[in-house]
Amino acid sequence: MGKMDTTDCELIHGDCLGAMAGMGDGAVDCIVTDPPYLYLTHRLDRAFDIPAFAREAGRVLAPDGLIAYFGRGAMAADMSVALRAQGLRFLEEVVWDKRYISSPMPPILRRHEMVHIYGKGGGRILPYRVPIEEEAMHDPGRCLTLLRRILKGLNGGARKREAVLQGLLSALETKVSEISREVGGREKRYVLGSEGVSMVHSAATMEDEYICAARALVHGGKPVSIQGHTVPRGAARRHPTEKPVGLLRALIGLCCPAGGTVLDPFMGSGSTGEAARGMGRGFVGVEIDGEYFGKAKARLGG
Repeated sequence: MGKMDTTDCELIHGDCLGAMAGMGDGAVDCIVTDPPYLYLTHRLDRAFDIPAFAREAGRVLAPDGLIAYFGRGAMAADMSVALRAQGLRFLEEVVWDKRYISSPMPPILRRHEMVHIYGKGGGRILPYRVPIEEEAMHDPGRCLTLLRRILKGLNGGARKREAVLQGLLSALETKVSEISREVGGREKRYVLGSEGVSMVHSAATMEDEYICAARALVHGGKPVSIQGHTVPRGAARRHPTEKPVGLLRALIGLCCPAGGTVLDPFMGSGSTGEAARGMGRGFVGVEIDGEYFGKAKARLGG
């Protein structure tokens, strides 16, 4: 079983069950992974022992650790049963909107995949805010809404700031084909609390919506349950089932505390590792396929 170690990254070339068996109890803070779906036809869709995997996952997770796994069909259902048999609890699910049709042949054209999140012990999904620069890449319409609220509240004494924001609007508007300028023709007001921006009805608790929007721009916004991200195409694509680094960042933010360690037992070409390291988390990745272990090593070895 081959290894590559750096100060914040350990890559293991081998079977995930063997690698996890060598880890201590509670060794990692979260698991973010894309297991084989067990119905595809290419060589990477290798069979694995789901109950054994769930036992090892439950053991190596910290007492309040979380696991987020991609999956559909029987594999996803069997994994759910196996995790619950180990005492883990269902917490949430996220829809990944691929923004393109990945399976054009079935009766229902498929452009999404599911992510399932389970928690060990008292583990809960963590508060996480998507930075505005990330939001602008994947959901520019949401950013435009915030920016328009700011512009609406600016007065003549803030012309310089207005000009800057108008420039941002122009840049973002080139990335969307249609923008909703009103909601039901009614003006709404918003307040920013610990849970983010929300509409309120009590005049005593209202803040100016442009102030709330400005704070949201600074602190980021909550991730939504439907995440729209595209994967690299053509020569830039490293793996047949590669997942977007931006989506993986959101999952890590929701599942792994700052300074924690992320485990990906089905690492592929290392996308989860790139996301984890970029967020200041440690990373342990396991990959059985030699070709893709080599790609992950080149990607993360620096």
